[in-house]
Amino acid sequence: MDFIEERFELVKGRIEEIVEECGRKDNLPEKTARAFKTIGELWLKNCKLYDLCNGKNGVFQKSLDELKAFYDDLYFNILPENYERSLENPAYAVKVLKRKNGRLLSVLATEVYAHMNNAANGCIEKLTTAMELYVEIYCLYNDSYGDFEKTEAEKKAYAYAKDALYSFKSDNLTATYRSVVEERFDPSKNKLLRVLNSDLKDLRYLYMYGDYITENEFKTAEFLNSLDEKSIYEMAETLASGYIRGFKVMNAHFKENGFASLSYPVGMERMALRTVKALEDRKCGCTMRNAPIRNRYAECGAVTSTNVNSQFFFDHRNDNALWFDRKYAARDAEAFKTSLEQNAEKVSLYNGPINIGGFGLPDFNPVIKREACSYTPAQDKLEVEASNKYVSAYYTYVKQEETSFSVIAYPFPAIGKDFESIFADTVKVNNLDNEEYIKIQQNIIDELDKGYAVHVTGRNGNQTDVTVALTEITKPDEQTVFENCTADVNIPLGEVFTSPRLKGTNGLLHVKKVFLNGLEYRDLKVRFKDGVTEEITCRNYEDESENKRFISENLLFKHDFLPLGEFAIGTNTTAFVMGEKYGIQGKLPILIAEKTGPHFAIGDTCYSHAEDHKVYNPDGKEIISRSNDFADLREKEPEKAYFNCHTDITIPYDELGDIISLRKNGKEFEIIKNGRFVVKGTETLNDILDEKGRKHG
Repeated sequence: MDFIEERFELVKGRIEEIVEECGRKDNLPEKTARAFKTIGELWLKNCKLYDLCNGKNGVFQKSLDELKAFYDDLYFNILPENYERSLENPAYAVKVLKRKNGRLLSVLATEVYAHMNNAANGCIEKLTTAMELYVEIYCLYNDSYGDFEKTEAEKKAYAYAKDALYSFKSDNLTATYRSVVEERFDPSKNKLLRVLNSDLKDLRYLYMYGDYITENEFKTAEFLNSLDEKSIYEMAETLASGYIRGFKVMNAHFKENGFASLSYPVGMERMALRTVKALEDRKCGCTMRNAPIRNRYAECGAVTSTNVNSQFFFDHRNDNALWFDRKYAARDAEAFKTSLEQNAEKVSLYNGPINIGGFGLPDFNPVIKREACSYTPAQDKLEVEASNKYVSAYYTYVKQEETSFSVIAYPFPAIGKDFESIFADTVKVNNLDNEEYIKIQQNIIDELDKGYAVHVTGRNGNQTDVTVALTEITKPDEQTVFENCTADVNIPLGEVFTSPRLKGTNGLLHVKKVFLNGLEYRDLKVRFKDGVTEEITCRNYEDESENKRFISENLLFKHDFLPLGEFAIGTNTTAFVMGEKYGIQGKLPILIAEKTGPHFAIGDTCYSHAEDHKVYNPDGKEIISRSNDFADLREKEPEKAYFNCHTDITIPYDELGDIISLRKNGKEFEIIKNGRFVVKGTETLNDILDEKGRKHG
């Protein structure tokens, strides 16, 4: 037995003793003892998960019923029907244990769930150190209640435990980021190959991740298993081909000795495996992950699996408020930068990410709980500063102009009874003819390039009335303002987009209902003044302060304002019709939804961190609108140049009035009139919309 295994066995034995001690209460008050007993039992279940996924008596030695029962017990406390009266629910924990201790012990319980993937993947060192933290905090509480009277003991225990939690998080930053960077940038560190190399027809493999498995994952895997090899091949080729085309589109160099990183939803392993082979055929290696990096700077990744309880994850989104301060933030940024630096040679071979996404999960309308951890205004500002440093370090080593990416999405069975039909239609949407749309979209761009601004209005109750200023073209034969976007990096095809000129961009953007980053916004209104958000409102909650807080955290990402980073006109009327046909407009992921009407992205431009890298449209013209007033500060004041977010807000065709190109001679040219394209050469787009009207009229 090596040293780490010995530590693991020792700490597991100590936790077994603690669970027994808490049953007797000893020094601890009854409710506190019960909380530590709950957390200890969770850790022991996690140890069983480690044995299940890594031991001889493993997953494939159990029946599906036995595996389901095991996972039901593992996640019992946070299943929706049990969550309201569980320690993991901060509202309940605070009610039972008082505010400070309730919050801290709820966070300590949540720490166990953060390590379930580590247990499943055999990351014994990460598991051991986290279990040792639990033992340390238990001892601090136990000693405090043995040495002080009750009121003083509560204060002392909380203070000691909070310090221990801070030290643990801070001291482990180097190891955490070393692991994160190695797993992302070193194909030899792949932990998911063991899953993909399993017999994918034996659905017991789904329990090898450590995630809670629902009917959605089962049905996804069963459906992909039912498809013939040709269908899977074509889906993977669409994704891999788009990725390779991205290098040409972005004028980047594909490294034949390099690698991509692939993320995918649980249940879509068959397509993931075929995509890996498609990359290998193109002389590109691959790292794999079935989840985004799980920290506060997480990239937008594919849906991993059905969240066992979305409210649980929402409640604990700001847990690091307990230990996040300036010293910690500085150490965090330095640890990440050092990890990249130490792996610079491997990072230099990175060709970029590929994400397989999913859509159709149940809507989630979060309840905002005052008992949950939240940032102070000072922490909000510090997080923005820290995020800038983190992203700056990342792009120092991962050159945007040297990488591509590709994103695609398919429906989950959870979308409803029409799943198979929606899946088939999504495949069609993802495989529309690039060459046909290049021509259609070029007709639109040619007219837009003649204007100095675009005026967009809504209809059918949509109050949008906004003017978007455009970059000035000085060489019409060589320059263009809008990118002609087809199915390369961002699948499906169907948009022309630009980085607006901020001064002169004014007005109101309104959407009656929209899902952004997985959260619903009702009656969303964004008012722009000279290209930045002057005011954002929504009607999600009766309490206006909760609406403001919701927007600040999830749309502004704690910035005081955001610039308009992108204006685009979606041309994929086929995708719009699909959404209307099945009544799933609100379920479509943003990479499809943004193609179903004009969209406005608040945050950074699409060329963030690569503004100096020249890119060209298929007609050979250089796209000159790559920067804005903020990004222009990237050399002199880099801390003010980027906001490290980009959220697309789409107006659907049935809420869209007109899009008009404004000319310097005072004339106006209609691009869209009453939700229909009027530029010559775009008639096909209207034919698709009109066909929908005939079917539903």
